[in-house]
Amino acid sequence: MFLDKDSQVQNQNKNEINRCVLKVYTTECFLYKTLNAALRENDMTKVNTLGPFCYLLNSALSNTQNIFYTGYLYRGTKLQNHMIEDYLKAVNNGCRSWPGFTSTSRSRTNAEEFGDTLFIINIIDEHSKALDISSASVFPNEEEILLPNGWNFIVEKVDMINGKNHVYLRRSKDHN
Repeated sequence: MFLDKDSQVQNQNKNEINRCVLKVYTTECFLYKTLNAALRENDMTKVNTLGPFCYLLNSALSNTQNIFYTGYLYRGTKLQNHMIEDYLKAVNNGCRSWPGFTSTSRSRTNAEEFGDTLFIINIIDEHSKALDISSASVFPNEEEILLPNGWNFIVEKVDMINGKNHVYLRRSKDHN
């Protein structure tokens, strides 16, 4: 049975394989959490098991046929106080990056449902590799834009508005 499925994958075109990889990534399971934790922590013990999927996911995001997203994106999350302090220290203080793959949304309303912090991300780089994956997602209504691992940005400001942290990030062609 496995061989049959394997040969089915081998016979698919690259776009269909990319679509499948993105669908698996957006499935609510251990995979995306484990993968991103390993990337954030630089956990080399997971390379043999997660490396191939990470390669396929990067491949899907790097496909030259993709039209990368520009404009505003939003990400809601819960941050500890020391993490907010790190973002405050980073304001206009050079380039930063997120080591894991990062899910964002075109919808501010969707993002505001998560956590005590809202990232407001302005992408003005048409080569940002920020990819709209909503058509391949298990949750298309989330309007997900996926950012590749190691994605660079600058922190423009951090505000507290109505009890919620707002962290403003910018990505331009200077941050590749």
